[in-house]
Amino acid sequence: MSSAAKHCDAPEQNEDVRDKKKRKKVGFSKDANVDFCEAKDCIKLHLIGDGNDIQSDSQGEDNGNDFSPTFVEEFFEGGRIYGYRGLRIDIWLHDSTFLAYAEVRYDSKLQVNGSRKGTKDVEAILKEIFGESLIMDRGTFIERLANAGNYFRDLITAHGDVVATWESSPAPSSSAGNLQGHVKHCEIVRMEIHDPSLREWRSSLSPLVLLFIEGGRPIDSDPQWEIFVATEKHKGSERSCKVTGFCNVFRFYHYPDSMRLRISQILVLPPYQQKGYGFHLLESVNKVALQRGCFDVNMEEPSEKLQELRDCMDSLRLLSHPTIVSAILGDVAQITKKREEVQKGIVVEKTSLGGSELQEVLHMDVHSLSRRENGDLVASDSVKRQGWHILMPPKALIDVARKIYKISKSQVKRCWEILIFLHLDPLDTSALETYSQLLATKLKYEVFEKDNNEAGRSKKVVDTKNEHDSSKTFVMMRFKSSAKNNADVSRVANEVLAGMEDVVEVEETNNKNEVLQELLEERENEILSVVKKVRRFRSG
Repeated sequence: MSSAAKHCDAPEQNEDVRDKKKRKKVGFSKDANVDFCEAKDCIKLHLIGDGNDIQSDSQGEDNGNDFSPTFVEEFFEGGRIYGYRGLRIDIWLHDSTFLAYAEVRYDSKLQVNGSRKGTKDVEAILKEIFGESLIMDRGTFIERLANAGNYFRDLITAHGDVVATWESSPAPSSSAGNLQGHVKHCEIVRMEIHDPSLREWRSSLSPLVLLFIEGGRPIDSDPQWEIFVATEKHKGSERSCKVTGFCNVFRFYHYPDSMRLRISQILVLPPYQQKGYGFHLLESVNKVALQRGCFDVNMEEPSEKLQELRDCMDSLRLLSHPTIVSAILGDVAQITKKREEVQKGIVVEKTSLGGSELQEVLHMDVHSLSRRENGDLVASDSVKRQGWHILMPPKALIDVARKIYKISKSQVKRCWEILIFLHLDPLDTSALETYSQLLATKLKYEVFEKDNNEAGRSKKVVDTKNEHDSSKTFVMMRFKSSAKNNADVSRVANEVLAGMEDVVEVEETNNKNEVLQELLEERENEILSVVKKVRRFRSG
């Protein structure tokens, strides 16, 4: 519930009280009227290598390793901490073992009435996040830091497999192009979680998962889990390496004799973001999948930024294959033809992997029904044929991308849309408009019409009745689990409308075109962002 909604039930207040409430948005304010702070503002995390770093932080020195949590609402209602004035929470984390020490300071503690917004026991909540091992005494923490770096070094030496190495050059300063900092030696280390000491170390990452991955939960003890860890160390330094990010991967059996790798959680710590660690983590997982001969690599509910990085990497991989590029250019050629031809429906020739010509129908009469299912043209009595199939890769090339690059089928389809747009002439407005129309038709089909494809299972639109005009009311739902047929969809929809919890998102609207336009703009923005980055990478 938003903060605005929370105040709706409050009694009418005079102007002075309302002015006071406006000032309560400042996290560290010394204002005597403040009785809460925004948790993201008053909580600071500090990555340190030894006890000397604590002293530097305490004196206010900024070493670039300080940051705030991203997701705190699960632990603090509405993201706010009530009952304190001048509250500041500092949490020091060792940069490889993530041993944690917390200091809680405030100017005064208030008694806030009400069970929901009462004064919180901050230390108890911190222990809920970081576990009972959270240290509240500085001297104890400094003593335990003495061997922390050696502990992690011994751990990865005994159980780690170095998958990738590279060196990061220091960034030039703003004056005279001078180099600042040190050359850093970076590695990606893969570890299978069999040893108890490894499981204990991995559990120390759980607070980071809770605070920086939306909906993140600690990983269980299943032996099929493995972890890829990004590390860095100043070249020539006496200090042990520090952890800059990690990626939890699960091994799934794939019939009959293979496996799939699923990236479940991936996090680059805030001080190290935008420095290539995410790229190297994903690249390392893909490298291991190739070495093992895995079926493919997929990803569990990636964030927007992670999906964009994945799209960029996979698009560049596909561009390295001549046959795939040739097929993309063939699709681009069809889009750049006169729009009237695409709308009327034409038969074109397409070269397959075997070199033979394949006749495909771009746009057919509604009574002449066929579709490309997972890249194949198959007959169908229930599907309205549309020209958007030109945005779908042939099944043969889906298989090529999976075998050579371990890119999953759904991801190849996603990248295909990107690569077609990449090769369109940005000055050819007619072609760009045709592409947009095809993309809109494809989205409309997937969301509103198709029952048994991947997009249709995750999103479903169900018509609902109202007292005015039932033909203009529907509910769009995104399901956690897939429904296999219309009966399943109707059953789940009824459960949803009855208040069941099997839905991630339910959205009501009276205009399907508005929903389609919103989805189209969202997808076009995603495609454009990836295309810009791919062009920038290829140009230098």
